[in-house]
Amino acid sequence: MILVYHMNGILKDNPIHILGIGDGELGAVGVGLFILISGSMITYTYSGNAWSFYAKRLKKIFIPFWVTYIFVLVCELLQGRFVFDLPLYKFLLTFVGMDGFFSYLTSTYYLVGEWFLGFIIMIYVVYPIVHIIMNKFPLALIFISFIVEIYMVNNYEWSIPFLWNPFVLAPFLLIGVYFIKRYINMNSWDTLFVGLALLISSQLFQLPGVLMTVFFKTIGLYIILVILGEKLLLRCNDGIKKATVLMSELTFGVILIHHRIIFTLERILIEENVELNKYIQFIIVLAISFLFSYLLKLFVANIGKPVEWIKRLLNNAVNKKKSAKIEQ
Repeated sequence: MILVYHMNGILKDNPIHILGIGDGELGAVGVGLFILISGSMITYTYSGNAWSFYAKRLKKIFIPFWVTYIFVLVCELLQGRFVFDLPLYKFLLTFVGMDGFFSYLTSTYYLVGEWFLGFIIMIYVVYPIVHIIMNKFPLALIFISFIVEIYMVNNYEWSIPFLWNPFVLAPFLLIGVYFIKRYINMNSWDTLFVGLALLISSQLFQLPGVLMTVFFKTIGLYIILVILGEKLLLRCNDGIKKATVLMSELTFGVILIHHRIIFTLERILIEENVELNKYIQFIIVLAISFLFSYLLKLFVANIGKPVEWIKRLLNNAVNKKKSAKIEQ
């Protein structure tokens, strides 16, 4: 959904539609689903050790991000499209993955990851605290987040874009956390009925405000996908399971690179004066984004091997020297 929404930015008057969801809602629903899933999966795997959690999560985010950033930076430099025209200290925002998020506030050296990367990092930073509060006062925290969101919807004066605001998106994260904690005690088919009711009602009836429509639509889709995953995917053969797991692992790399692929394709089509069917354009963007992410995954998995190889060489050299001294 996020990729389609960003593709529609260049398709303009001829957008791609998914499930009858309007183009203006696609990005919001896609982001909402991503945050719901993040809240659920962080909770599902959280051991209670905050420092271990930070180490694992930030390692999984920053190494792929830095590799992708350097790759794109080199490509831009080779084509003469990148200029060091800002103070170099602003690379600190890039180093911590927040350059896209703070681009609304100041000029940065942003290239990949957008605002979304910064938002994910913020989720990880605050999650251990959220986990403690959600264990003690789950419904109270969710209720307060809704009150804050409704107030902000009606009195929005912040400079940060509306759908980037952590307070606006907080209910998605908290619902994801709450759902996965309670899901094991729910009847799956009853829960599926709730998801279908939310999705259908948000499509058929005009709810007060776009945000409420997006919220119920996102919750409905999320519940349906969870139940279908349990009832159908877990009973599929190993090939389908492995393909699904692999695609899931590649989504972060796709999020990092897809906007660059979209920009590059648009530039090529304009320069070559070529018209291409919108669905073919989307397939190209999707295929190249996933291919890049797969290669990124392989590179990151093997990035430490040269270091280990050098360590072994040094250790062997030291051991040989010690053996030679002993013999003498």
